[in-house]
Amino acid sequence: MQRIISAVRSRTDRVAVHHEADERQSDRPRRLRIGPGPWLAILAALVVMVIAKELILPLVLALLLSFLLRPLVRLLARRGMPLPLGSLLVIVALTVGMGLAISGLQRPFTEWMTKLPDAVRHIRERIDDAQGSLKGVDAATKALHSLSEVAGAAPAVSPLEVHSQESGSWMLGAGNAALAVLEVLLMLYFLLSSGDRLLLRYVSLLPGLRYGSTAPDVVMGSYNSKNAAAVVAEIEDMVFTYLATITVINLLVGLAVGLITWTAGVGNPVLWGAMAFLLNYLPYIGPLAGVLIVALASFVTIPDGGQALIAPAAYAGTVLIEGNVLTPLVLGKRLEIHPLVVFVWLLLLGWLWGMAGAILAVPLLMVIKIFSERIRGLGFFPSLIAP
Repeated sequence: MQRIISAVRSRTDRVAVHHEADERQSDRPRRLRIGPGPWLAILAALVVMVIAKELILPLVLALLLSFLLRPLVRLLARRGMPLPLGSLLVIVALTVGMGLAISGLQRPFTEWMTKLPDAVRHIRERIDDAQGSLKGVDAATKALHSLSEVAGAAPAVSPLEVHSQESGSWMLGAGNAALAVLEVLLMLYFLLSSGDRLLLRYVSLLPGLRYGSTAPDVVMGSYNSKNAAAVVAEIEDMVFTYLATITVINLLVGLAVGLITWTAGVGNPVLWGAMAFLLNYLPYIGPLAGVLIVALASFVTIPDGGQALIAPAAYAGTVLIEGNVLTPLVLGKRLEIHPLVVFVWLLLLGWLWGMAGAILAVPLLMVIKIFSERIRGLGFFPSLIAP
């Protein structure tokens, strides 16, 4: 009997030891193991982004716009309008709105561009006047001198030659811009008019999908339309929520900056508000550039130096409140990305695709994050970019 009791105790002790070992093993942080496949896929994607820039950039813009406009097309479809007709109506409304906005901003933008050499010269004169009482402004003075020389000391040419060169370059730039806009609108129409069929077809062919945030339902196999439809609906909902939220936030920032410049007497508040709206899509770099541009306009327009600081200071305070309070409060922690990742991705897309890539960088990164959370092979990506 005593042998039986001792045997049971020894077995119980061994089970307890193994249980404690398992608990210690489970408490250890798991290493994130990433095979070579995802890295090769990322490298291949970057190569494609460089080589096929003229094709990928309009496609990315059309895809983001389709996520933003698809709920409106669905609303028209529920009212009995066919998808092709509803998509065409939405795109026509978008085009008309963009045309009205561009035509309304063209005149003040052209006026400020023509005033830029005089503005730089004016600031240079103000620095020269204050140079006797200020120290350490030699570098800034030299930079402004060189900038004004570049802006104002162009080689003398005949007015006819200048007009022909300007008209030729303007027509070439306008033609390229019109062609790019037409490409985006055509791709957007095909994405909207096809409904969810195109995206559903590609998503359902993925080898692994996750649906739901608490208890993921991993979809195995090559085609599963029911689960793929659920995944597509969830992805579209999250992407639309993010894009609509940041668009509304940027619109509020633009309205605030327009009100600030109007109150401070800078002039052209619609132009500065539209500029702030667009630049706010570029984290860190965009607001900084906007504050500097508004500061330049303020010092040119307002003679008093102290009063000229009101508009850029209020602009800086607005973007600080938006970036540190409003956006995290509205979006929550689930859609947060590490600031270093955002900055590096912003520089990368700006280097690859120019200004358009810089504007699309953060929305595109968020879309990739949302997709990768539901694709088994890319499950490591959200952990890499998390704050």
